Amino acid sequence: MKKNKTINRIAVKTGTPDGELFKTLLSEGLKLRRIPVEPGLNVYSMEDGTIMEFYGPGSNYPDYLFKYTNVVVGFNVENLTEMISIVQNEGAQLLGSIETVCNAFIYCHVLLSNKTVIGLYQNLALGK
Repeated sequence: MKKNKTINRIAVKTGTPDGELFKTLLSEGLKLRRIPVEPGLNVYSMEDGTIMEFYGPGSNYPDYLFKYTNVVVGFNVENLTEMISIVQNEGAQLLGSIETVCNAFIYCHVLLSNKTVIGLYQNLALGK
């Protein structure tokens, strides 16, 4: 499996049963170190490269991110535009817009028909 075809991040809303369970699993069960990023946002980096982001009070995230669920799984994709088209053909709805981060990657979030939100991420450096 290519490295860019993996789950790359999991966003979790804290102050929820899901959030507390994940925090306990990562800190006590897996003994991972919490990395404070900004007020209200803490990150755990797993050995396989997956990033677990914990959003709590004071953190900045779009209103739609946790509107339907407390956990959002993000996937690396090779072609974001193509993947958006594929999931929209299956009934998904684009939430917000495609965002660019430091010209390094682009991402968006989509709402699936079962009210699950997923993130799609394309690493721009891999295409060069």
